[in-house]
Amino acid sequence: MQSLDLSGYRLRYVAGLYWLLDITQPGVPYQKPVPLNETGAEFFRLFAGGSTKEEIAGMCCREFGLSKEEALQDIEQFQMDLRRQGVRI
Repeated sequence: MQSLDLSGYRLRYVAGLYWLLDITQPGVPYQKPVPLNETGAEFFRLFAGGSTKEEIAGMCCREFGLSKEEALQDIEQFQMDLRRQGVRI
């Protein structure tokens, strides 16, 4: 499985929230930063670091006792939510 290229995004922690910023956008139309919770921020860091969906699912299984199917479903939902907000993931 191929890793994702997320080099055009930066994750920042401001005012108690994580924000995903598109640093390649031209400005018009303006892409608002996407707020992420702790789990979403960790998923983003892992994807940006080159981890695959399957590797992240394995980590979720170990850390949280999820089944592989549950973990993959959560990760796919995270990706769909980001796509709906205009993130190229």
